[in-house]
Amino acid sequence: MKIISYICTEIITTMTPTEINKAYATTVDALDKREISTAFDCLLGMIAGGQEYAFMERLESLQDTYHQMLFYYAKGMNDPMQDRIYNELIINAYELSDRVKRKLLMKEVVSVYYSTKRLIDKQSPNLITLAVGTREAAETENTSLLMSNITLLFKMIWTNDYLTQDETDCLSGIITLKSVNNEPQISDYITITGCQIVSALTLSLQETFDRQKLRLLFDGADSDNAEIRIRAMIGLLLSLYKYGKRIDCYEDIRHRLEAVAETGDFIKVMNIVIHRFILSRQTETITTRLKDDIFPEMLKLHPKYNPNSSVNIISPEDFETDMNPEWLEKLSKSDFQSKMEEFNELQEEGADVMHFSFIHLKHFPFFNEPGNWFMPFKNARPAFSGDNTILKALELITGTGFMCNSDMFSFFISLRQISGDEQNKLVFQLEEQMSKVKEVRSAELVTKFDSAEIITGQYIQDLYRFYKLHPRRTDFSDIFAQNLDFHNVSLLTKIFTDKETLLGIAELYLRKDYYEDALTLYSRLAETPSTDDEIIYQKMGYCRQLMGKYGEALHDYERAELFNADSKWLIRRTAQCFRAVKKYDKALEYYLRFDRLEPENISILLSIGSCYLDMKNYDEALKYYFKADYLESKSHKAWRPIAWISFLMRKYELAQNYYAKIIDYNPEYQDYINAGHVELALNNLTGAVDFYKQSVKALNADFNAFIKEFHNDIPTLLAAGIDAKDVHLAPDIVKYNI
Repeated sequence: MKIISYICTEIITTMTPTEINKAYATTVDALDKREISTAFDCLLGMIAGGQEYAFMERLESLQDTYHQMLFYYAKGMNDPMQDRIYNELIINAYELSDRVKRKLLMKEVVSVYYSTKRLIDKQSPNLITLAVGTREAAETENTSLLMSNITLLFKMIWTNDYLTQDETDCLSGIITLKSVNNEPQISDYITITGCQIVSALTLSLQETFDRQKLRLLFDGADSDNAEIRIRAMIGLLLSLYKYGKRIDCYEDIRHRLEAVAETGDFIKVMNIVIHRFILSRQTETITTRLKDDIFPEMLKLHPKYNPNSSVNIISPEDFETDMNPEWLEKLSKSDFQSKMEEFNELQEEGADVMHFSFIHLKHFPFFNEPGNWFMPFKNARPAFSGDNTILKALELITGTGFMCNSDMFSFFISLRQISGDEQNKLVFQLEEQMSKVKEVRSAELVTKFDSAEIITGQYIQDLYRFYKLHPRRTDFSDIFAQNLDFHNVSLLTKIFTDKETLLGIAELYLRKDYYEDALTLYSRLAETPSTDDEIIYQKMGYCRQLMGKYGEALHDYERAELFNADSKWLIRRTAQCFRAVKKYDKALEYYLRFDRLEPENISILLSIGSCYLDMKNYDEALKYYFKADYLESKSHKAWRPIAWISFLMRKYELAQNYYAKIIDYNPEYQDYINAGHVELALNNLTGAVDFYKQSVKALNADFNAFIKEFHNDIPTLLAAGIDAKDVHLAPDIVKYNI
């Protein structure tokens, strides 16, 4: 024991915070896998290395309990308490790991979290007293006291290690909020208090596990207040994702989850939450496209546009200048309009298209307080007196869900810094525009953009802003850097069993190109009793096909074919998979089936020709390519294969004619190379070199790229009967000519 302790001390006393977290993660991973002996070894190393020997007695006690349990188990003794002892042992090992990690990190780490924790611990405020005072300030609408109390209360809960039972009961009384004094309306100030408590609990659980905090989120999920209830559900979902394997040991938590899943709108709201988290995966992609593509195009509409100028020189009144209608007409004919329509659709769907606009508006002192990133703007408005003009205008935005709470505060603070005249002008324009928007979308807001949708979208975006834009964001473990594949959490799979719900999530994954996640859900649906839905098997095959798992995709398509053998979509996809695995005869069989159902489909004719080409049946290939070219005279997709097959069949004049047409129409570097091959076959070395030189030019003068392509074709050139000397000398002639 002493030797092991000494070795571990030498290793861990020099560990960085990153290495401590890594050692902790290894311990937790071992416990997740129920490799208890390995977890104990890791714990021993952390304790000894950090010289925190006060934890050693607890570890030895756990080891003794485990050894005794193993002894009786090996003897085959039937102990009715064995499962309970086993679960308690794992729970205690998890908790000990948490305590050791936090103790080690508290020594040196200067992150926002631990710096705040040290300050709170030094001040030692009483959480219950503060919570009661905060609620009283909310009920009496003492805004200045309320805001200062909420700020401190948030930090206390966030950095708290483990809540006591009394503290838990006190906080529960605030966030359950069935009503205040039996009145149906819950005040904005009480709502703010409850929301901030829930957000602090959510962030705290991301730092360390505490079953009391989890219990409070369950309490919040039962609140009558929609803001508090939905935030609590989101916090629950994130906590279940992070601690799924640990929570399996807590029978009471599992039972409570099952119970709450059967009440109210829990499943419906959770479904909305999961959808929004899926959409959040696209935020960075959307932001990049707005920055590099859409926004530069929008600036070109501006009459003072200068590509070398800073965007900041454009003032609000500049946009009042009438634009030349010809500019708008020009843009409408470009793909800009379709891009804008695409982004409008993304916004309607709930994607975060506003992140880009507020990236640089989080530097205000307001955001120095962690809790302010999550404060509900709608309910906090009364606390900001003296800005009624701005607040009145922004009130129109809050009900639309266009902006999250964090962005609304950014916008609000930005407007306060503008001079009075410009402020009034912008507020007037904002009121006018938002009134029109609300008129147009009033009917839609009642259905698609209901309260749950708006609150969920805004809060998840608040979380996204915090983890992505906080000045000290590297101090936090970014939840959005994870897959957040909630459908793989075992606790959730037991409550999300409704086919319609699972299909909805799977469809969204599929639409957003997350094929592996979609496949998981479709596979789960396929395993349900009496599943006879051909569409599920089709989509399973489609996911696997796009993942490159062609053999497995074929298996799914074969099952789908049992239900609908004449599905043209299915026939085509099956053919594609057979061709991908180089079973050209089977691919051809399916393409020909499609051709019988739809004889003049250009794409299918080209695919049939490609199959014959793969099988080196050049005569049949040419028949289908000629037919495709005859039926479709605009795209000329058949020209290239016709030219190449003609070359392979030594019909050089025909190949020469087609390459001439291709080069006149829309040539690529490969066309020049192939045209050169034809000239080489016709003993026209000079003509061949000219085409090869044009190919090098098309490759941006990259001669090495040309040589690579040329060398790949040498076996074909020799097989075509071209003199070997010409084949080997031609590249050197090209080199010296350029």
